[in-house]
This record gives sequence, structure tokens and C-alpha cells, in this order.
Amino acid sequence: MSVRESLVDWWSEAVWWDYVIALGLVSGHVAVARAAGRGDWLSWIDSEQRVSL
Repeated sequence: MSVRESLVDWWSEAVWWDYVIALGLVSGHVAVARAAGRGDWLSWIDSEQRVSL
């Protein structure tokens, strides 16, 4: 088994890593947006556009 195949097997068995990474990225974005006072790109989009997005 190659390194790539073993890595893919390990990653597919440990799906919870996806949640950890997503939570880290979203938390980091929220922290930066709140600290800097900008970066919240959803605030200027109309509610109709948010639904379609």
C-alpha cells in the first residue's frame, strides 16, 4: 500500500477531523472579523441574495 492510499484510508476513517478543521477556520474568521471590525462579507448582502447563496 502506498503512502497516498494509507493517508486516504486514515482520513476517510477519521471524518471528525473535517469538523475540527471547519470549526477552527470559522472560529478564526469570526475572531478576526470581530477584532478588525471588517471582513463580514455577509453583512452587506441583501437577505434574498443570502438565501440564494
